[in-house]
Amino acid sequence: MNKRTILLVIPILALLEATLLNYFRIFSVKPDLLLISAIACGLSLRLKWALPAALLAGILKDLLCAGSTLCLNSLVFPVLCLSVYFLRKKVSLGNELAKTLLVFIAVILSALAGRALNLAFFGGVVPTGITLRIIFLESLYTAGVSYLYFRMKHES
Repeated sequence: MNKRTILLVIPILALLEATLLNYFRIFSVKPDLLLISAIACGLSLRLKWALPAALLAGILKDLLCAGSTLCLNSLVFPVLCLSVYFLRKKVSLGNELAKTLLVFIAVILSALAGRALNLAFFGGVVPTGITLRIIFLESLYTAGVSYLYFRMKHES
């Protein structure tokens, strides 16, 4: 992702996620494009560009997307971006599958953090089995979309 286009791409992704992706839900789950963008920034940009971009993605997700818990994404996305930034220096993430696995794990961690906060502050009304299935499906769907993104980026 180019640092000059990032300020344009992230708001567009936020609008897509808040509107158009609602028509592509599978079992009430849609891919998290903004989380993919935060991770992609951590993988490809310098830290001084990656962190603000991830923060912007988190803020927009919290503002535009329903179901966001306590501005969690504004905190989690920069942490994930920072983690990916330092991880890329220690672990080879050269192929699409490694990056996709990273997205899969990041979505699981983000969703678990959101569910834990939701449980702590609002009380849990969704059974654990259903919650875990939703987290798994969301992670799988987002990872699949991220694979397509990384594959297209690799070919270009």
